[in-house]
Amino acid sequence: MIHQGTVSGVATFRNEKCLVYLSVSLKESKPYRVSNTRTTNETSVIGQGSRLALCHCSSMMCLVTLSAISNEKMRQFCLRAVKTGCINAHSPDKYGHYREAKYTQTKHHWFWKLNHVFDFLDVTKNFHGPVLLIEEDHYMVEDFVPVLRLMYRLKEQTCKDCSIFTLGTYDKRPQYYASSSKGLFERLFGNNQETPPLLDKVDVMNWISSKHNMGMSLNRQVWEQIKKCSKPFCEFDDYNWDWSLQHVSMQCMPSKIRCMVMKSPRIFHIGECGVHHKGKNCDPGTKVRQIQNLLTLNHDKLFPDGLTVAGNPRTPNRMPKPNGGWGDFRDRQLCASFATPEGHR
Repeated sequence: MIHQGTVSGVATFRNEKCLVYLSVSLKESKPYRVSNTRTTNETSVIGQGSRLALCHCSSMMCLVTLSAISNEKMRQFCLRAVKTGCINAHSPDKYGHYREAKYTQTKHHWFWKLNHVFDFLDVTKNFHGPVLLIEEDHYMVEDFVPVLRLMYRLKEQTCKDCSIFTLGTYDKRPQYYASSSKGLFERLFGNNQETPPLLDKVDVMNWISSKHNMGMSLNRQVWEQIKKCSKPFCEFDDYNWDWSLQHVSMQCMPSKIRCMVMKSPRIFHIGECGVHHKGKNCDPGTKVRQIQNLLTLNHDKLFPDGLTVAGNPRTPNRMPKPNGGWGDFRDRQLCASFATPEGHR
């Protein structure tokens, strides 16, 4: 019940959702009182004499103490935000920021997509083979399908615990020989005996979100392990699906995700503009020509007969620091719904 003569916002107080009552006379020095929504007859004072407000900053909001706001314009802006009564006012991210749809949509799309393909799409819901995740700005090398098959074959031979297979890389100078520059020189001048090609080599390591998320392949067995961790995935305060997957890999799954990565990529990223790419020139033509030139020089090494493990590089063992952007309770609820039939009607 909202008392006459007040306006309300919502905050989190002692881990419970509460109503924040604000005196109509904004110049009064009375403290804001918080009524617990479960026991509305009990009232607590947040900091005797302190003044709290839900502060709207640009497209974000945060819970702040008014006495800490020195800028009068911002102070008044915060007070107007309290009157607005935003329905997500009690759920900022860990940095005090509120949701921005252009960022939250990426994690939603990824999790919905995986749930839909493995569990709800008629043509694939009973499929147990490998699924490859590619995007509209990926350039595919012509032998990517047979190479992916060879990776899964190698798994049975030498890497039983490998669960994700990555065809792409973020290396700005992808290597097709042991020494990229020397290999190119020797290819041009007809002597490549001292630089063995890398087109049939893989590395095996723990999966790292920022390095191994391009051209990922997994099967139903791996998906079932990820799906069991839907709750921590959907509640991890990070708008990136890959950082959230890294979190559940280290905190929820039976063991860390092991991945097999091609030393020479079979998928290239050609998009210069997007959520994490702010290039001034969004035309992918230049990058496509560079890729085509590289592949032309190494065309005779494509379609290898088999693959071998080149090494087992060590990877960081620390937990990923959440980037935030995922504090809104509605995002977490929507994410969780994707694991249910209701999320795919």
